[in-house]
Amino acid sequence: MKFILSLGALVLTLNISALEKIHNALAITTDKPFSTLGQIKAMFDGPLGKYMGKRVYVYQNLIDGNDPSTHLIINEYENYDAYQKAIDATSGADPQAGFSWYVTLNELSFKPVANGQDFILATNNEENWEKNSYFMAIGINVTNPSKYAEAWIKMTKETSSLIPNGSSWLSQSYAGASPVTHNVLVGANSYTELMEGMDKIYASDAFARFIEEARPYGKVISRVSSKRIATFKK
Repeated sequence: MKFILSLGALVLTLNISALEKIHNALAITTDKPFSTLGQIKAMFDGPLGKYMGKRVYVYQNLIDGNDPSTHLIINEYENYDAYQKAIDATSGADPQAGFSWYVTLNELSFKPVANGQDFILATNNEENWEKNSYFMAIGINVTNPSKYAEAWIKMTKETSSLIPNGSSWLSQSYAGASPVTHNVLVGANSYTELMEGMDKIYASDAFARFIEEARPYGKVISRVSSKRIATFKK
């Protein structure tokens, strides 16, 4: 997620302290959600825990179109070095963590569907992020990242108050064969607040201007709404 011109300015001017910059997202499918949560907790509390992100969130997909995944696991890392240590540990640098990872892989009650990684570029009301429990994730194919980000930041400054105690972010995706290059995530404290807020945003003059400015540079590929069902944090 490196903007040719503006990423440095974004990172310097936007407060990203409560929201870690690197998000590793594992889409999974399971018909045993409680067992899955137990396994994630065991990993977080065991030898693998010190290599997992500062926060681990588990989401259940509510409305997802034809997305085959049922849940999403997000690990928040503060930087790439922290993620590198996790890779090294599970590859044998830490024998105890490596063995735990091997055993866990053979006992999983869920099936990984896709593994992605995002870098957070810009945020709004990020102090609400950890408290929010309902989300709309919008996958976008962006052809001019700096132009799209400029339009998005301008629009969200005018509309972020339309979802009470909500939050939002724009990130750039680094993985997969999907045409999605960027993601927008919008958070709220209830499904009603999320959807009513999205209705207000879509009906706003600011969003109409955003569409005109961003249309040449971005195309929506997917939309998924979800509920956060578990949080593990250090």
